[in-house]
Amino acid sequence: MKHGPARLFAMAALAAVAAASCATGRQVGPQTAREQQWIYRTVLGSGDQQPTAVFLAWDYSGVIFSATCDKRTGELVLRSEVESKFDAPAVEPIEISSTASTVRLRTRAVENYLEGRSVLTEELNTILRSKGDLEVFVPSEMGEPLYVGRAAPLRKVALGCRS
Repeated sequence: MKHGPARLFAMAALAAVAAASCATGRQVGPQTAREQQWIYRTVLGSGDQQPTAVFLAWDYSGVIFSATCDKRTGELVLRSEVESKFDAPAVEPIEISSTASTVRLRTRAVENYLEGRSVLTEELNTILRSKGDLEVFVPSEMGEPLYVGRAAPLRKVALGCRS
């Protein structure tokens, strides 16, 4: 099976998280659990400079979505693998929200994942600079937004994404 750079990065990130949690043996407290689901890297395994934020499942068993910046277009790009039982063509847009507002990303199905894109609009900038936690809606069978905590890695990637 052929794996793209995002998939390989995600697999490497999962291995690093698993190794770190085994080495420390620490329990994650409820107030930091969401923050522990985030991984941020500036360089991919290939050596390419590509700031990337990855949000892992609560049990670190998989990647829920990743965020990068398309420097060519100046767009924030969120990608999420399509669940096998999920009807991708009928999906709703990926959204980022806070208590300040909600922004819908232009979303399309690409091979085995969904891709949402947005330039850093004034509304998105307001959301990313808000003091509270963020939510990200990635279409799934559950149909509910993900509570992603303060989401510092997502904010860092998005706020650094300018054309």
